[in-house]
Parts: sequence; C-alpha cells; structure tokens
Amino acid sequence: MINDPGTGRSLSLRGLFPRARITGAKDIAVSSLCSDASRCQPGDLFVALLDSDRDGHDDLAEAVNRGASAVVLERPLVSPVPSCLVSDTRDALGLICHHLAGQPADHLSLSGITGTSGKTATTHLLQSIWKKAGVRSGLVSTAHHDDGDNSLPTCRETPAPHELADLLGRMVDNRCQNAALEISSQALVRRHLAGLQLDAAVITRIRSAHLDYHGSLENYRKAKLRIFSLLKPGGTAIVNADDPATEALLATIDVPVLRFGIHAEADITATLLERSPGEQTFLLCSGNETASVQTSVIGDPHITHCLAAASLGLADGLDLATIAAGLSMASRIPGHMERIERGQPFQVYVDSANHPDTLAMALHAIRSTRPRRLICLFGPSSRQPAELRARMGRVVERSADIGMITSNDPGSEPPLSIIHDVLDGYDHPGHAHILPDRLEAICWSLDQARPGDAVLIAGKGFRRSQQTGYMLDTFDDHQIADEWLDQSNQHHFHRGHGPARLYTRHDVN
Repeated sequence: MINDPGTGRSLSLRGLFPRARITGAKDIAVSSLCSDASRCQPGDLFVALLDSDRDGHDDLAEAVNRGASAVVLERPLVSPVPSCLVSDTRDALGLICHHLAGQPADHLSLSGITGTSGKTATTHLLQSIWKKAGVRSGLVSTAHHDDGDNSLPTCRETPAPHELADLLGRMVDNRCQNAALEISSQALVRRHLAGLQLDAAVITRIRSAHLDYHGSLENYRKAKLRIFSLLKPGGTAIVNADDPATEALLATIDVPVLRFGIHAEADITATLLERSPGEQTFLLCSGNETASVQTSVIGDPHITHCLAAASLGLADGLDLATIAAGLSMASRIPGHMERIERGQPFQVYVDSANHPDTLAMALHAIRSTRPRRLICLFGPSSRQPAELRARMGRVVERSADIGMITSNDPGSEPPLSIIHDVLDGYDHPGHAHILPDRLEAICWSLDQARPGDAVLIAGKGFRRSQQTGYMLDTFDDHQIADEWLDQSNQHHFHRGHGPARLYTRHDVN
C-alpha cells in the first residue's frame, strides 16, 4: 500500500460511517490517508488493513510515530490519537478513497469483468463497442489503463483503491461516460472495489487457478461470485452458458441475468461462418436480431469474449448492429492470438496462454485453420504448481507437432527444475525440445517453420519482461519475433538469422 497524497478535499468520518465508534474525538476530519505505516506522513489518516500475510493493527505505533493524526481500526486498541472502529477496514479504505476523490464513479457507467481468462480481451472489446457508439470511455485492464486521454502502463491486475479512485477521477475530468474494469479474484477478496457500484458485471469463465492464494477451488469460485454483490439495484449479471462452473452460480444470483454462449442455449449466441489463418466471420444473434462480425483474431475463445462484450453492450442499451460493428473494429487485442505478418510463408501468433486450459484453446484455434505443422513454444512461470506444469506439457504433446519448452519468469527457481515438471506430463519426454534461454527458443522455433506451418509463441502475450532471480529483463515476445522475421525476410528466409539480444535489466529488490 502507498500514500494517497489527497486531493485537497476533506471529509468527516462521522458522516461517512455514522454507526462506527469514534474515540478520542467527536469526529475525525480526513484530507489524506495511508495504509502502509512505514510511509505515513504527518496528518495522514492511517487505515489498519488485515491481510493474509500482515495485520496492520500491529503497525499502529509506527504510524503514529510517523505523524498519523487518526486511525481506522476493525478491532479495538488503545490509541494515542483519535480512532474510528469499523467492521471491515478494507471496505472503509475504499469508501474513504472514493469520497476524497469526489466520488467520480457517480458520474460513470461502470462495467466489471472477472473470470479465469478472457478478462483483458473482453474489456478491450467493450471499449471498442463504446467507441463505435460514440461513447467516450476509460479502461482498467492488465494490459494498460486508459483515462480517456492517455494510455498508461500498469503493473497489477486491479489497482489499489486509492489508485482506482484517482484513475476514475481522471476519466471524469477527461469527459468519459463509461468505464470497463478488469477485476481479479484477489482484488475482489481484498475489497479493491469497495465504494463502487457496477451497472453490469460478467464472469467470463471459471477454471482452477490461483489456488495458492485462495486455498481451494470453492473459495476461488466464491471470490469470483463477489462481483455480483457490487451491482447497483437493477444492475445486470452476465454469465457464460457454455461454462458449467459459471452456470452453477446462477442459483445464488438474485439479480437480472443475461446468458451468452456458443453451444448452450443462451440469450446472446454466435455461429461461426468462416475462419482462415488471418480472420474469422461469425453471426451474432440476440433474440430475433442477427449481425455479422468479422475479426482478425481467430478462435472460439475470441468469439466467446465477443459474446461477453456484446452482452455488456446490450446491458448498456446499445443496438446489435452497433455492437457488431464495434467488435469488428477491434483489429488487435493485446496478448490474444496476435498474428505477426511480415511476408513469411508460415503463420506466427503471440498469445498470453500460460495455463493448460488457455493453452489448449489457443492450440485448437490454430489447428482449426489446418496448418501443415503446428509448432508451440511455451513454459510455465515459477508461480505455477507442478501439477499445472505437467498438464501444460500434456496439452502440447497431444496438440502440437513440435513442442519447445523454455523459461517464462523462472524467478529464483532453476529453469531446468520447472522444465522437469513439464516433462512429467509427457508420455514421450524424449520428443520434447528444450532451450531454457527464451530468446534462443523463440529463434529456434521460428527457424523450424516451413511454408504452411504455424508457430505459437505462448506465455507472455502483452507482458514485456522476464524475471530471473532478482533481475527483471525487458523482454518482448512480439518484438523478438518481429525482428527475427524482418531479418529473415531480408535474407529471403535464410535460416539462422536471429535478432541480437537487447535487454534492459532492473533489480526487482
């Protein structure tokens, strides 16, 4: 957590939390706040957060010593400064942040997107729909943030409450009417959206993920379901009818529901008409209405993401023709089946797939275009458990003609240890190709491609870094493949011409 420098506004905690117990004063006026005691500034309100790895109540003395003028607690403690006792300090933090920012969300129509995969794609597709409709909008996604005027880099899935309040405030200042918010399960648990109400919310799909954080699949599902508790009265819940795990949640939802799907009965559906290596066309259907959509991103997963975004557009009151045109306008989705075309006689795709399910879907999408051979470069990160690593190996052995296992953010774990876990999923590990150096692995994979083949470079997508030990290297799969293809094209695809290593290295400590 970091300091919120404040906005010049001041608010009353008595007015914001009328049922809270305030001691040491009749009321507490707040103009700035902090939830990290080590970064408190004189005059800050310190909010003691209870997280899985730390209890902020233990830092009360440090916060006061650094100048905190008052504190917000969720359990009673003797405090030398005025204190406000609330039931959940994480909820309180969000409310205070948004009130200090002038409650910008009151001036925006908010759509929330969560799910194991497809969040980033859906947010970008929804923004493309709004653009076609002439609606000025902002975006919060893993790929980048957009405040309506500027695209901003990001380092986390969902901003902390003070960052989110500031970002929404800039959207309002930039005359945005709508905002699409990509929301992680961790952010839902940590109440990063406290103080906000959504006009519509979608769960794209639910698979086994982040169990190291949530502890069990049931806890993970419950975390995702929290998004619907953020809906305004009359808000719309949107679910994937093709996903059994999401469908199972319907019994617990007591709000209007829209269902989308390709295979199951749903309110918004799609029928694939044509697919080639560089584009696909499908028919979007809602009730008795239909509209044709042509996208340069291929695969059934992309159609599903389009349906999720279309459902959000319909919930926003847009007509189907405008929605279809907006979907067709989205020529590129960061990290999602990005096709690199430099005149080479084979297909190259860069995708963020780094989970057995998403990797299988990406391979299936490419296989449906009938390449002569399918070459897949992949590698799990150090954050993934051994069981998922093995499953990724199993998927690639069964779905690709050539599998290249390489490193992908190995961190402090030896890359060969991660690769060993991947090989545990192979029936014939001797058939796997191994190059721990990711740059060399990309060049080797592209060098193997022949006319009619397809190469999938999986695992990073829009991410532009590689963490090894305590060092963070600038590393861009797309740029490396692009440079290799340009150089090879200059040499008429003479083999062995790869890009020079260009790194910018940072110490992550």
